[in-house]
Amino acid sequence: MGEGVHDFTPGDRVVYVESPGAYAEEHIVPAHFAVRLPDAIDFEAAAAMMLKGLTAQYLLRRTFRVEAGHTVLVHAAAGGVGSILTEQINLIPVLSLKIKLDCYHNGHDESVRCYL
Repeated sequence: MGEGVHDFTPGDRVVYVESPGAYAEEHIVPAHFAVRLPDAIDFEAAAAMMLKGLTAQYLLRRTFRVEAGHTVLVHAAAGGVGSILTEQINLIPVLSLKIKLDCYHNGHDESVRCYL
C-alpha cells in the first residue's frame, strides 16, 4: 500500500480506470482512480460496469450537462450504456419497430411514448 493511502487496505478488491497496464494480474494504481468492489460483484461484471457507467456519466455530465427539464432520447435503451442511462434520467426510449406498431395499433400506457 502506498504512502498516504488511507481509504484502502491490502487485500481489498478494487476496480480502476485511467491507468495504463489494465491487463496485468497486478498493477500499481493511484488511489484516486480506484473504487472498492463489493463482494457480490465479480471482476468481469465490474469491468463492464465501470466502462459502461463512465460512458453514461460522460454523456450525461460532460458531453452535455443534462438537468431537470431536459428531454433526452436514448437509442438502444436496452443495451449496456442505455440501461444505465435509463436509471439516471427520465427518458424516451427508442423501441423496436414491432413494439412501436403494437403501441400504435393497440393504444398504450401514457408512460410509453411511441414514435413512428
